[in-house]
Amino acid sequence: MIADHLEEVGEKVRGKLGKAGKRGDSSARCAGALGVTIKLFGATTEKLRKLEREANPDAARRVKLADIVSLGLSRITSEDLEALRKDKATVEDKYKERLVAFQKVNPSATGEDFKEHLLNLLEQTNVQTKS
Repeated sequence: MIADHLEEVGEKVRGKLGKAGKRGDSSARCAGALGVTIKLFGATTEKLRKLEREANPDAARRVKLADIVSLGLSRITSEDLEALRKDKATVEDKYKERLVAFQKVNPSATGEDFKEHLLNLLEQTNVQTKS
């Protein structure tokens, strides 16, 4: 009776994990801890495995991948995140940021006012370049 119940629970768990629950897939292990699945690039996975081998030269595996990731995450500063955000920003993101900054200085300004401001700056730059 207990064995039947354990088998039933095991089937439910395997069904919920689906494809990610297969052995060898690191995303399934992450999913339980975070509640989300994280996909890593192959190069990132290789770097993690290399760090794990360096941390455990005697193959005792005292230092786990989660420990390495946790250490790395604890060293990320707000400046790192800001630089990453700026690096990944699209043109539309940059436009929206500058629009918000313009509207802080000019609270009654609309999007059209900001576009006009940009055009005026462009014209001034073109006049200075031609001179």
